[in-house]
Amino acid sequence: KLEELFASFDEKPLATASMAQTHVATTLDGTRVVVKVQRPGIEDMMRGDLDLLFLTAQILESSIDEMQLAAVTDIVQEFERGLLEELNFRVELENILEMRGHLDPSRPVVVPKPFPELSTKTVLTMELFEGKALRHLEPKSERAKRVVEEILVSGAKQVLVDRVFHGDPHAGNILVGDDDTICMIDLGMVGRLTERQRDDIVSLVMAAIVGDSGAVARTLLRMGTPTERVNIEELKREIERIRGEYLMVGSLAEVDSAGFAEEFAQAAGRFRIKLAPEYAILVKSVATLEGIVRTLHPDVDIVGILKPTLTQLVSQRFSPQRLASEL
Repeated sequence: KLEELFASFDEKPLATASMAQTHVATTLDGTRVVVKVQRPGIEDMMRGDLDLLFLTAQILESSIDEMQLAAVTDIVQEFERGLLEELNFRVELENILEMRGHLDPSRPVVVPKPFPELSTKTVLTMELFEGKALRHLEPKSERAKRVVEEILVSGAKQVLVDRVFHGDPHAGNILVGDDDTICMIDLGMVGRLTERQRDDIVSLVMAAIVGDSGAVARTLLRMGTPTERVNIEELKREIERIRGEYLMVGSLAEVDSAGFAEEFAQAAGRFRIKLAPEYAILVKSVATLEGIVRTLHPDVDIVGILKPTLTQLVSQRFSPQRLASEL
């Protein structure tokens, strides 16, 4: 019973979403917490939707060759795994503990402390963070710039160093306190990368920054699976064309990410390269962060923010100890 576990419990929801709603409560020792409660029947509804999505993907792959290369069913399976994990709040609790273990105490980014003794598969209790959603910031203000830069630093660390990252970092899942402390919530979907996948991403980013289309082509081939022999020179020319059309711009505000993604997918199809489904959550996460940056402060120096992390990773990658180990 509620009165046996909490000193007080606000029955009016603090926030509501499709999968769950949250309530403010106070524990028996006086700690203010947020209790996330799963909606009854939501699992059966989501499984039905996923079955329909998977059936549609199978029909597409059986009738359109390009859909096989896009690995639509693999991507649906990847999201199915992530979504079903989101329904198990014990998984989210473990994700929170893991993300808290990677936090840098010198940076103003936090993850709420969970209360395992007050949590189950459908109920998750966390400490209350006094803050507002990111969308309440004034766009292009100095405060928005500071917060966006910190989010980018944190995102780079999650993907490139920790290899564990927030899978759904939209504006409602990032809170900002009065002192500009940033809090990540709703960690039901977390993406993970292998060390090899991380290294490939670093190679891809570095190659794109310096404009080495040959390195981009070779890295993409390593990240995907060619289904037939690929003409590298033709692929390099296509990458250079896409890069020049969509990435050689003055600021992030001018980047057409939707057009870039569509062109890249079409190019992969033309060269019969099947892209690996493991990157689906990463692409979704990065696209969401790009939307936040574009909305709040599109003029931030993304390359300058990423450079220290990339420099450190490249130094480690080509250290004598690492090279000797790989040799």
